[in-house]
Amino acid sequence: MSNKFSKKKWTLIVALVAMTATVAYCQWPAQKGDPETTGKVINAITAQPIEGAYVMAIYQEAGSSLFGHSATWCVKTKGMYTGKDGAFRFPGYVWPIAIKPDFTDGLREWSEKLPPRDGKKKYVRDPNIYLKPQDPANPGTNWFSPVCDRWKSKEDVVANIEFLKLELVEYIKYVPGVKERPESADGRRSTIRDLEESTSGDPSRPIVRRESPLPLNSIPESTKPSSN
Repeated sequence: MSNKFSKKKWTLIVALVAMTATVAYCQWPAQKGDPETTGKVINAITAQPIEGAYVMAIYQEAGSSLFGHSATWCVKTKGMYTGKDGAFRFPGYVWPIAIKPDFTDGLREWSEKLPPRDGKKKYVRDPNIYLKPQDPANPGTNWFSPVCDRWKSKEDVVANIEFLKLELVEYIKYVPGVKERPESADGRRSTIRDLEESTSGDPSRPIVRRESPLPLNSIPESTKPSSN
């Protein structure tokens, strides 16, 4: 599987750039069998590590969905805020994504700094996630809220809830018209509330799970004070 994907590196990068904004991905997921997933959240403009970014690790399983098609869905999430070194570390094979207040996806800007690709050299996975400061005049506003749909315990979605809350603050702040029409963010608030109530331990609460799997390629606020 990893060999097949490596041949399509640049196609995947273009697709991710087109799909992501404030939410940012690692350029490449950890290869299966890695004991842990590590990397740093980097400012794509200054090349410096970013402190205070929230990184969520998405643990996935693959299987068959309706009509026998293969699918990938989230079964668990873990999260952490980066320190001064911008580093993140998670056990196992995960897909990490990051969010930082007043930042947006910076993969395009970082990719433009890279030297031309030499087809003779073996591709080496870049484990880092690249963000850039938001431009208030032209902010990135295309969010793809990741919702873990096959969780088994409250601990599996604590990080997911934190991520969605951070994203909600950014959504209200940067999407035109939302401040004037707060109800336009009700769908996102409802998603957070459903996850919180589903894992509250109260047997009267409904268990909310999405039966449609979360595709691997679509993984792409109470804000915690942090520095840039």
